[in-house]
Amino acid sequence: MINRFREKILDLIGAYDEDYVKGNIGKALSPKKLSRIKKASKKPQTIKISKKILPDRESDSEYEVENLMADIEEDIPKAKSYKVNKVFTTEERLIYRFRFLNYTEESYDLLRHALREKLDIPDKFVRFQEYLHLKNNRLYFKNLPILRNHEIQTLVRETYFNPELPYSPDKIYEHLSMQGANLSRSKIRLACQRIEEYSRRRELRKPKKIEANFFISHSNTCCCDMFWVNGFAFFNVAECFSGYIKTYYVNSTKAELIKSCMIDFIKEISSFGKTITRCICDQGVENQRLATIDGLTVMFTKKGQAMHLAEFYNSLVAKRINLYLDLDFDPSEVLELVLKGLNHRKRKRRNHFSPIELLNLNKQDQKRVAANIVYLTPQMHYNKKKIFKGSYVRILMLSRKDQRVRPMSYKGYKRKYSEEVYRVDRIKLVKGTLNVYKYIINKREYFRNELLVVPELVDKIIPEIKSKNASDPLYDDDDSSGLYIPSDIEDPSDE
Repeated sequence: MINRFREKILDLIGAYDEDYVKGNIGKALSPKKLSRIKKASKKPQTIKISKKILPDRESDSEYEVENLMADIEEDIPKAKSYKVNKVFTTEERLIYRFRFLNYTEESYDLLRHALREKLDIPDKFVRFQEYLHLKNNRLYFKNLPILRNHEIQTLVRETYFNPELPYSPDKIYEHLSMQGANLSRSKIRLACQRIEEYSRRRELRKPKKIEANFFISHSNTCCCDMFWVNGFAFFNVAECFSGYIKTYYVNSTKAELIKSCMIDFIKEISSFGKTITRCICDQGVENQRLATIDGLTVMFTKKGQAMHLAEFYNSLVAKRINLYLDLDFDPSEVLELVLKGLNHRKRKRRNHFSPIELLNLNKQDQKRVAANIVYLTPQMHYNKKKIFKGSYVRILMLSRKDQRVRPMSYKGYKRKYSEEVYRVDRIKLVKGTLNVYKYIINKREYFRNELLVVPELVDKIIPEIKSKNASDPLYDDDDSSGLYIPSDIEDPSDE
C-alpha cells in the first residue's frame, strides 16, 4: 500500500514524464499562462460532428434494428392460489357426526338388544334410527359394520405389524376409517397405546418447567447475592416482600466487608419500623460471616442451586447500570439514581404500591396486600393422564442429563420405556409449587414426564408378520480393504 501511494505522488509531480526523466526540463510556465489553462479547463468542451462523420444506418449493419414493431407481452400478474377446503358429502358428514358422539360398547349392547327384541331404541340413537339395522346379530350403520373393542384392537394390531401398511395412529385411522362405522381417532389411538411394542417406543415428553412461588406475608426477610458488571463488583441486598433494593459498590469480596454492608441494610430497613430476622443467600465464602450478626437467621441454599429471587433483583440493577458502565460512567455516579428509580417503581402484584410505600405500611396492611397476590399456576402437562397412588407405570430409561441434551447414541425410534411395569408407592408435592409432583417408586423419585401410564389392557400379541424370502446381503468379492493400491492392478504382460 505504501508503494502504491509513493507511485501516485510521483505521478502527480510529473516524476514519470519523459522530459523529467531525461533531464530536459524547460522553464516553468508563467502565471498568465497557468491562469489561461485553468480557465480553459473549466469551460464545457463541445465537439462539432459533421454530417460526413455520422454513419449511414442503412449501410452499417451495426445499427440495424430487428423486430422493431414486435408485440410486447403484457406482464399480467398471476392469480393467487387459495387452498379450497374439502367438500364432504352428506353421507360423510353423517358418519363423522356418528363417530364424533363416540358411543360406548355398553350403549351398542342396549341398541342391539332393542333391535333384536323389536323394542324402542335408546334415546341417544333416535337421530340415527333410519340408518341403523341388525343383520346376523351384527349392528350396521348404513353399509358399515359397528365393531366391538376387541375387533378394533385386532385390526389395529395387524395394521401396525404389517410392513406394507402405516404404523402411526393418524395414518392407521385413514387406512381403516371405511372398515367400521365407529372407528374414531380416539379409539384407534387407544388401541395403539395398548400395544406394548408401540407404547415402549412412545416419543419423549419435555420436562415440565417448575415454577416455584415464594410466599412472604410481611417485611421480615431479605436475600442477598454478589454480581459483577464490566469487571465491577456489587453486593445486592433486597427486602423480599416489598422489593426494596440496596446495592453496594465494593472493591473486594471479603466476608467482613459484606457483613458491614448487611448491618447497614438492616439499619436502613429499621428506619421504616421493620426488623429483618431472616436472610437467604448462597454458600459463598463472602456470606459465611452473616450468621454472626445478632438476631439474624441465615438460610443457605443448596450447593449449585440458584436463588431465583436474588437473581431477579440482581438483574433489575444490572440491566440498568450496564448501559451507563458501557458509556464509561463510574458506578458511584449512577448507582444511587438507579436505586432511586427501582425503589419508587409500582409493583403490579402488590396492589400497585411502590417498595417504599409497602415498607411504610403496618404489618396488618402488609398481610392484606399479601392475601391479594395472585400467584401464577404452572401449566399442567398437556394430554397426560393423571397418576394416582397405586397406578401402574413404565419408567423412562434415560438420565436427567440425556433428557435435556440428547446424546449421540439416542435414536427416537428405539425403546425408551422399561419392559417391567411398576406401581406408584407414594406421591408428594414439590416444595414451593402448586401442581408439580414427584412420584416415589421403589424409594426413587420421578417426575411426570419420566413415567408412562400403563392401560388396563396390554396387548402383547405379535401376529404373523408378512414377509418375503430372505435374500443374501450385498457383498464385495474382493478381499481388499477398498483402498487403492497400485500394486493390486493386474499387469497385462502377465497374461
